[in-house]
Amino acid sequence: MSGTRQSEPLAAAGLLGLGHLAVESATVAAVVALAARQDIPYAQALACIAGYNALAFVTQPLLGGTVDRLRACRGSAVLGCLLAALGAFMLREAPTCAVVVCALGNALFHVGAGAMALHHWPRSATAQGLFVGPGDLGVLVGLLVGRGVWPPCERWFAIASLAAIVPLLAMPPVRLTVPSAISPTRWSRWSLALLIAAVMCRPATVGFLAASVRTDGWLLAQLYVVAAVAKCLGGWLADRWGWRPTMVLAAGLTAALVPLSHAGPAALLLAAALAQVPTGVTLAAIGQRLPAWPAAAFGLTTLFVYIGGPPALRPLSGAHWAVLVQAACAICLALALALAPKAHGAEGTRS
Repeated sequence: MSGTRQSEPLAAAGLLGLGHLAVESATVAAVVALAARQDIPYAQALACIAGYNALAFVTQPLLGGTVDRLRACRGSAVLGCLLAALGAFMLREAPTCAVVVCALGNALFHVGAGAMALHHWPRSATAQGLFVGPGDLGVLVGLLVGRGVWPPCERWFAIASLAAIVPLLAMPPVRLTVPSAISPTRWSRWSLALLIAAVMCRPATVGFLAASVRTDGWLLAQLYVVAAVAKCLGGWLADRWGWRPTMVLAAGLTAALVPLSHAGPAALLLAAALAQVPTGVTLAAIGQRLPAWPAAAFGLTTLFVYIGGPPALRPLSGAHWAVLVQAACAICLALALALAPKAHGAEGTRS
């Protein structure tokens, strides 16, 4: 994973992103549809969501490490697509089994396709944003279908998930090598820890912003769209303006806008967009610090995104706590990227 030239055109990352949208739509629709059923007690619905999250997110680092050891990144992603399609077909007949199958498919697709993105575009925040951004649109589509706002379309979900296999098979396999120039050092470990801290702060801030509009379905939908666009555009801006200045500026502006988020939808959406801008950089930077473990690196990032989210489900006692969390995110990003040259020699703040 050395060198600055990307091994594949960025359009391929966009195709991976469309696959991410398809798989996310199918899996989220399954769990939301089951949890929203009227004949299921509230406690059972919560258990369903908790079980899905445990299988889909908490298992990703372990699955990622296994995938890396087996050198099976593409196989993992393909299997994830197959399981997502199977879960979509099973949803009406066996909804509980469908949720389990979809959760495992989600996890396997994330670590497999995420590893392919990190391997083929190791220094491109744009590519990472193009891959992860459409996932937010997938969550939105899954929520709309699962809650009955849009009509059921299990077959279309299954077809889309199967179609996502095509770009996976068209891409070269992941051939992991570990150049001695980027062996782990004390600086790279500190940088990795700071990046993980920043990853945890971001969803806490976004969750705080979303908590104020949970009853406004239209504005909540706009938050998902804004998140997808910000992740794609944020990586592109960072690659052109420099990783460190773009990320620190975005995180700092988010902290400044959080207290104003109650003033109206425009301020809230802008704060949410800026909070999502660092996504592509943090993914690429974490992947660079774990070059022999791209699937585990992606799974680790996903796990800490999930861990960072729940504290904001009950707002952080006020906007001042959200500001502090976002300020901590900005500091962690600045320090982590400042340590990058010491950790990786040739790597600078520009991708």
